[in-house]
Amino acid sequence: MQSDRIQLVDALRGFSLFAIVLLHSIEHFGIFGQANLNPLFFNSSDKLIEDTLFFLFSGKAYSIFALLMGFSFWVQYERRKSNNENFAIRYSWRLLLLLIIGLAHAAFYSGDILVLYAITGFILIITYKAPNWLLILLSILLLAEPLGLYRTFSLINTDSIGIEEIKIRTFYKAVKVIRMDGSIPELLSGNLQYGLRGNNAWNWEHGRVFQTPGLFLVGVIVARIKLFQQESIKIWLPILLFSAFSFIFIEIAGNKLLEIINTNLLQKHVSRVLTGYKNLAFTSLLIALFIICWNKLKGYKWLNIFVPYGKMSLSNYIFQGFIGIFIFQGVGLRLFPYTGATLCVIIGLLIFITQLQISKLHLRRFKQGPIEFAWRKLTWAKISR
Repeated sequence: MQSDRIQLVDALRGFSLFAIVLLHSIEHFGIFGQANLNPLFFNSSDKLIEDTLFFLFSGKAYSIFALLMGFSFWVQYERRKSNNENFAIRYSWRLLLLLIIGLAHAAFYSGDILVLYAITGFILIITYKAPNWLLILLSILLLAEPLGLYRTFSLINTDSIGIEEIKIRTFYKAVKVIRMDGSIPELLSGNLQYGLRGNNAWNWEHGRVFQTPGLFLVGVIVARIKLFQQESIKIWLPILLFSAFSFIFIEIAGNKLLEIINTNLLQKHVSRVLTGYKNLAFTSLLIALFIICWNKLKGYKWLNIFVPYGKMSLSNYIFQGFIGIFIFQGVGLRLFPYTGATLCVIIGLLIFITQLQISKLHLRRFKQGPIEFAWRKLTWAKISR
């Protein structure tokens, strides 16, 4: 049923956002590895918690979030295609609005993903009338880590990476001191001048500029063939098994391959490609496991805790950035030196619980979060002639 499907999607989106807030909390929302005043008795648990959460969710939670944006795009198109309006123009305007929202968010938290989503989201407009086989082909090409593969083969053939790397650390070093001790005007200026450029460079170097539109297209395909509907539940067990096998195979074969590579530069770029493949396999595994639990193990009774969080995902994503900056960085409580991974996860859980309760209260009176409401109204507002 439509309502069941939307509930599942909201829960999955809320779950991915929950994982994102935990990871961002461990990273102090942009100040990495500076917890030098963290209590010593947390050292052992810090490493275990950080390694576990990054293994489970790093590169995967964001992928789920991106896939669901493609899914939502197709749902909106299906609902509005009978209207007498140019959907491509409307959605282009929607992406422009998202870019503005993302830039405002990036001024406070330069690890923002909305700017990347807004820019790469135009692939949805270009391809929304394309047949499924073409979308599958394009998504494979984008998710195949084209930059990493190009650099790998270039190194093998010419001892040069072909496309020079962007020095990400240069940008992060420039803004790190500001995040630690700067004022609000200094933070805004530093994030827009250096932080945002550093984040864009990271997205380029680690393949997200290609992965993100590829995941959008996968989301469209999932929506078109109705993979989230009840009648498609049987396919998710084979997907789960295939994803698990793929991850294990890439992990084992990849480690063997890296052992025989004798140059650090080639090893680095091969490792990035393999990491991208492993993240995709594990993302698929997480989605399949979530859906199987939701449908087969009565997971909807306990996983639906994430539904309100997912319904207000844009608002919660933006506000968790503001909260995290206030808690960890110099413009607020400046807790980054005192909080290792254990304490950061506790703080992340408190942010999640607080936002979840606010979401429940808000949704009793309104259908959407405040930023979702404004974004929707501005997107689909009728233009008077």
